[in-house]
Amino acid sequence: SDGYRIVRPLQDVNIVASGFMAPRAIEVSEELADRGIDVGVVDLYRIKPIGKGFSDAVLSTSRHVITVEESCVLGGVGTAVSELATEIDENVRVTRIGAADRQSIEYGSREWFHENNGLDNNSIIESITKVTVRAPVR
Repeated sequence: SDGYRIVRPLQDVNIVASGFMAPRAIEVSEELADRGIDVGVVDLYRIKPIGKGFSDAVLSTSRHVITVEESCVLGGVGTAVSELATEIDENVRVTRIGAADRQSIEYGSREWFHENNGLDNNSIIESITKVTVRAPVR
């Protein structure tokens, strides 16, 4: 296996998520669909190595990939996918959503962490809407 599975059919815009964020990405995609924004969802359950199958199936067919991860945005899923995207000739845009790259000295529940790092459903929906919905051309 290539370490991923497509859990919502691929579109022009696709979310690639891992771990705890995969089910959340499905919820987010359902809420976006209610607003008329169709996004595919890919559960990347093995980050290293990402197989060539992922590049061919997901990156080559996407216009925009949005990675969502619970960990720091640097050096994780977003970074791995960005690196792969630069290796293929296709013109695919990658947007990374994850925790800020800073040391956190506060602590709380997982829910608190997500809300404070833009990783709750509403924040993710807002981030995706911002980068995918363009103002109508007049």
